[in-house]
Amino acid sequence: MDYIVDLKNVCDEKEFHQALTIPLPDYYGNNLDALYDVMTSYDNPVKIIFINSCLFKKKNEEFVSLFLNMCDDVTKTNGNIEIFFCEGD
Repeated sequence: MDYIVDLKNVCDEKEFHQALTIPLPDYYGNNLDALYDVMTSYDNPVKIIFINSCLFKKKNEEFVSLFLNMCDDVTKTNGNIEIFFCEGD
C-alpha cells in the first residue's frame, strides 16, 4: 500500500502528526516514539512518500533530524516499509 503525506502547509511537529495519512490507532500518541511503534508493526509492504517537505525541513531542523534518524531505524527494523522524500517545493 502506498501513502502520500503532503507537508506543504505543515508548519510544526503537531501539524506533522495531523498530516499523516498512514493508518494510525486511536491511541496514537502524536510523537516519534509512537510513530516508530506504528511503522515497525506493519506486516504487509508499505511505501510512505513525503512530498513538499523542503519548507517544513527548514522550519523544523531539529525535529526533522530526529525524524530522519527514526525513519532509518524503521527501515532497518521492518523490511516491509519503504520511506521516500520528494521535495517539489
